[in-house]
Amino acid sequence: ASDVYKRQAEYTADYLASTISGTKAAVNALSKLLLSQCITVPIQRHALTGSKESIFEKINEYLATVPERELERIKRVNTLEGARIDVTHPPTVHRIEYLSKHEIRDPKIVLSESNAENIQLELQYFEAQVQKKLTDAYVSGLYS
Repeated sequence: ASDVYKRQAEYTADYLASTISGTKAAVNALSKLLLSQCITVPIQRHALTGSKESIFEKINEYLATVPERELERIKRVNTLEGARIDVTHPPTVHRIEYLSKHEIRDPKIVLSESNAENIQLELQYFEAQVQKKLTDAYVSGLYS
């Protein structure tokens, strides 16, 4: 299939996901993808200091301090033709715009607070492993 059809399939997949989660949750998830490049700084600090604190807490603290102008810059960069996962994926900003124009207000599934807490507890089991992989990847990137 051509890249145009593959990109359209991504928009369709995003829309179908929003029919389950609602547009607000789908846009929120895509918006977080835009912030992925911002987590390098807290990972770097964590790796270089040998901190024993949770890297995820540090990432969340750092993301809370990212200035609005930086978020806008990230969005502008993302709209550039080359700023996508690959040629089959439209820029994330365009995917967010598409969902915003095809709003689903009422999600079919809403995660309860207790289920969210249970998921968080299950994910905590993997935090140490993921933290080590993130810091090891950063350190190995210094010497490659």
